[in-house]
Amino acid sequence: MRALFRTGFLLLLLLLFTGCNALNQPTPTPTETLLPSPLPPTATFTPSPTPLPSATPTPTATPFAPFEVRTAVDWVNVRSNPGYLFTVQASVRKGTVFTVRGKSPGGEWIRVENDKGISGWIFAQLLESAVDLQAVPVIQPEEVVTVMGRVADRTGKPISGIQFKITQGEAPNQLRTDAMTDPEGVFYAFMPRSARGDWVVEYTAIACTSNLMDEKCNCIGGACGSPDPTKVTINLPDFPALVFEWK
Repeated sequence: MRALFRTGFLLLLLLLFTGCNALNQPTPTPTETLLPSPLPPTATFTPSPTPLPSATPTPTATPFAPFEVRTAVDWVNVRSNPGYLFTVQASVRKGTVFTVRGKSPGGEWIRVENDKGISGWIFAQLLESAVDLQAVPVIQPEEVVTVMGRVADRTGKPISGIQFKITQGEAPNQLRTDAMTDPEGVFYAFMPRSARGDWVVEYTAIACTSNLMDEKCNCIGGACGSPDPTKVTINLPDFPALVFEWK
């Protein structure tokens, strides 16, 4: 009986000891389970529409409006084509009114007509005009042989206002016409279709309007120079393009 009591007492002590340990154990802090935060939705970039450049409207060419001019001197010749070798249609007094229709290539001759039935070509410097005669359209003359040449310096810069004479034969029966280089350095001499054989193209002068001259009609830099060659012989109606180097 005493042994049984001792065994029971020991069991009771064991239970009490185990309970105390269990009560003294710290309560575990629950571990927080972190869920991954949702990723922000992927932004979809919609580019703003790039405005297309508006098409630049093609400027509409202003139609040429014929205008009136007057002859500046007496006995101005109206010729059948632009050049001194063409027939004279009429000779008119100073102040005769004409309507401008166009200009020749190079701009030296102006196509005109008036209410008296006179029509043809007049040398531009013999006309008085409130409108720039070089702003009128080009009319290609018909039934002509055209002698063309270009004058430029060694860098390719065109030389304007250089006059050439185109001749055949000797005085007093020499045939002659003249032509001057335009702002592109090109001259146009118009000849009758009947022109044949050897003709001499020769440098004769520099106009005050040349890009070689200053406002006082003096050579810029004191020396104007001259074309190379100064004279060349061509055979009409066929010949190569003429090229002159200004030196």
